[in-house]
Amino acid sequence: MRDPWIDRFRTPTDRDLLERYTEPIAPILEELRTELNEFDGVAETIEWMGIPWRWAFHYAIEGDPTPCLAVLAPMPERPSLCIPLTHDLIDAIPARRLTRFIRDAIQRGPRVGGVLWCEWEVTARNQAAELIGLLKRKHQFARGPAN
Repeated sequence: MRDPWIDRFRTPTDRDLLERYTEPIAPILEELRTELNEFDGVAETIEWMGIPWRWAFHYAIEGDPTPCLAVLAPMPERPSLCIPLTHDLIDAIPARRLTRFIRDAIQRGPRVGGVLWCEWEVTARNQAAELIGLLKRKHQFARGPAN
């Protein structure tokens, strides 16, 4: 049977995408999904994102100036989280609040159409916690001051 992650013509389930992971990665990915799904107004879908991400968890929210809130890509060799950011959002976050882990990805993120596509490998709980903090800021920014 063909790996569900690479089979473009058959939409996998979340279980199909996550069954390959064991400790310590599996609980980290589930925690990220749980946190993202708890954000007000966020919708999780599984979408074909092309190479290299292939099938990935796509998180969207109305009012987001970027194409999505985040993409959780369950790549077999290195699951990653991508958070597209605008310069307005980056400027709104105090630089001293950004850890080196976050800053490095922002600095090397490729710019496409005015959006920085910042990507982090998800390998440890403390990293996931830092990413959730950044996602909370982005969520607040996308929802605006009235929400």
